[in-house]
Amino acid sequence: MLDLGSFNEAARQLNLSQPALSRRIKGLEASIGAQLIERTTRHVAPTQVGRELLPLVRRLVDEFEESILSISDLGGRHRAQVTIASVPTAAFYFLHKGCKVIQR
Repeated sequence: MLDLGSFNEAARQLNLSQPALSRRIKGLEASIGAQLIERTTRHVAPTQVGRELLPLVRRLVDEFEESILSISDLGGRHRAQVTIASVPTAAFYFLHKGCKVIQR
């Protein structure tokens, strides 16, 4: 969402409604105990906490995608079912990117 600068565009790419995405982000902020995003009608920007968390989240997403690619490479040689367990918040924010990688 921060890369896109828009809740609407981020929600569209995630196949969610904008209010559903807003509720999920507010839930994440509540679970962390800090506001991550400054919102105005025309602007979306990370708060200080959001700026500090962003590189960590991006690294997690990158590592997750690399893991999925490694599993995909193995899948070409062996067919198996993979089950991934995750907390709902991580599944929402990271899992869809890994699934897109597998679909390629």
